[in-house]
Amino acid sequence: APTAGGNYSGNVVLTDNALNTAAPAYATQSIPLSGTSTLPATTTTLQLGASSVSAGGSLTLTATVKDASSNPVTYGTVYFYDDTHVPLGMANLNSSGVATTTIAVHAHPGTNTITATYVGDFRYSGATSAAQSVTIGKDTSTTTLQLGATSVANGGSLTLTATVKNSTSNPITYGTVFFYDNNNVPLGMANLNSSGVATTTVTVHAHAGANPITATYVGDYQYNGSTSTSQTLTVQ
Repeated sequence: APTAGGNYSGNVVLTDNALNTAAPAYATQSIPLSGTSTLPATTTTLQLGASSVSAGGSLTLTATVKDASSNPVTYGTVYFYDDTHVPLGMANLNSSGVATTTIAVHAHPGTNTITATYVGDFRYSGATSAAQSVTIGKDTSTTTLQLGATSVANGGSLTLTATVKNSTSNPITYGTVFFYDNNNVPLGMANLNSSGVATTTVTVHAHAGANPITATYVGDYQYNGSTSTSQTLTVQ
């Protein structure tokens, strides 16, 4: 009998030994057979752990696979895909016919769809779930500012260093940071590097005394902008 779906062909050989005649006097007949074996159908359903999540956040994906009698399919693999069919993750079915995994979300903000595909095996055909939508919002950012010195003479130089991180404290490695004085006048700007750091050196032109300075990351398509707490520079 076939053990997998597909097209099959072969022969059945019939032997007539009604008279108990010794071989090779048996009367034989070969009958050619062909046909198609179809594996039992399955259904896959997908449930998302949340309907909205921030970029960079985590999302739990749960797929349930059942046979035509609504019994759980208890072995095999499920793959999860985004709307461009890029794999997001995979998981094996458990004894309840459930496969679950948690992924980090890396996608453009907006509405994104996800599907789950059970790949099938020698007993069951595969099946893909209906698409489920998740709304992805911009991730938050945090900007910190460090001054190269706390006191500098008017006309002297000062190094400004900003560090920008996302909601999981990982560095944001692209984008622009602007540095401002207490009148919101730009002092300089710099691009973030692969460590999430932007640095520039400026010439100080300010009134003598305490001068607060801030750093502002402007944000991009994935991250909201943020402004550091002010750091005080004493100008002599």
